[in-house]
Amino acid sequence: MSIWWLIPQYLLYGISEVFILVGLQEFFYDQVPVELKIFVISFIEKATSRKGQDSWFSDNLNRAHLDNFYWVVSGLRVFFHSFFTCTLQGLISKKIEVLYEKGILDNLCS
Repeated sequence: MSIWWLIPQYLLYGISEVFILVGLQEFFYDQVPVELKIFVISFIEKATSRKGQDSWFSDNLNRAHLDNFYWVVSGLRVFFHSFFTCTLQGLISKKIEVLYEKGILDNLCS
C-alpha cells in the first residue's frame, strides 16, 4: 500500500477540521464525563480488533491499520460537515427572512 492513499484523507481532514475542531474540543472538555471518555477508548479498541486481529492502533506499525482509521475519520468529517452546512443554511435563511420582514434589508439595499 502506498503512502499516497493518505493524501485525500488528510485533505478532507484538514478542511473539515477548520469547521469542527473548536466546537468539538469545547464540548469534550466541558461536557463529557471522564467515565465516558474511557468507555469510548475501550469500545474503539474492541471494535477495531475483531476476530483476533490486531487493533488499528497496534504497537507494531507493520500490523496497524491506520489507513482504515483515517478513512473512517474522513468519512465522519464529511458527513458532519455536510450536516453542519445544511443546518447552517436553514438558520441563515430564517435570520434573513426575519430581517426582510422587519424592513431592515430594504433600508440597507437602498
